[in-house]
Amino acid sequence: MKQKLVSIIVPMYNAAPYVARCLDSLVAQTYPHTEIIVVDDGSSDESGAIADRYAARYPQVRCVHSENQGQSAARNRAMRMANGDYYLFVDSDDHIENNMVECLMAACETNAAQIAVGFYWMEYPMIALRRPMLPQRVWNTEEALSLLLDNRRLENFAWGKLFRASLFEGITFPDCRFEDIYAIFQVFARAQRIVTVPQRFYHYTQRRGSITNARGLLVKDAALLNEMRAAFHYQQTQLQQQFPDTVWDAHNNEYMSEMLTLLSLLFVRKEAAAGYTLMPIDLTKQTFSERLCYRTLSAMVRRRFHKEITSKEKEMASAGNDLS
Repeated sequence: MKQKLVSIIVPMYNAAPYVARCLDSLVAQTYPHTEIIVVDDGSSDESGAIADRYAARYPQVRCVHSENQGQSAARNRAMRMANGDYYLFVDSDDHIENNMVECLMAACETNAAQIAVGFYWMEYPMIALRRPMLPQRVWNTEEALSLLLDNRRLENFAWGKLFRASLFEGITFPDCRFEDIYAIFQVFARAQRIVTVPQRFYHYTQRRGSITNARGLLVKDAALLNEMRAAFHYQQTQLQQQFPDTVWDAHNNEYMSEMLTLLSLLFVRKEAAAGYTLMPIDLTKQTFSERLCYRTLSAMVRRRFHKEITSKEKEMASAGNDLS
């Protein structure tokens, strides 16, 4: 039987220090039937030249160049170019284990699954953190969507997953931040069988200047946090409409949004604090340690801003969230 072709899609923008490491990991894949499509999204550094050298050396690598239009446009262009039966998304500042494609393809074929999910390392400059994994298991559509909405053990990133290409028919990444939250749940909703593979194949690089870390690794700007809330709200609303007999609970996304806001308020300049919004949340579904962390950060923020945080104090107090 002819092996299926996997299209590895790499959107790239100003990733010169990382792109060689990324492409080295892709051309070294133990699965032999891949095409690697790099879309240079108007890079102003040496990224494009580096990718061109790989395209000249390796027949499975193609690199195209465009004006800067954003990561979504780069991914959408690559999908239009792709010939593969499956898609694997890899960001140009990240890299993957050499057996990732082989293992995820085997999981799809063995389990008749349309999506295979691997797991990842979160890599900071001085340390790498192991992210949680799910067990080896096949999940149905609603089970997987519930995990995706919870966004802890199965996250909304496009990368780290192998998708049957046909699932993307008519679906594109929107031109906004958090495009994965808007698009990936739609792809999962079309899959009948999703298999999880408890191995960490993907290395997710945390660096200042990336799309979600523009202000540093600890501070998220207010507009980004508001866009994240809107994306999760859209996802929950759409799932409720598509599956009206299921209750779709997004409390963990609400909790994480507020925790990121509180953490940012600890480090942002005081004159910039007015742009941040703290929303009332129900903490009763969080663990004791999560409630404790929330209350601790809340107290630290109030201590830092004194009277400037008064209006936000009222919002938080109205939720009636106690540690008990």
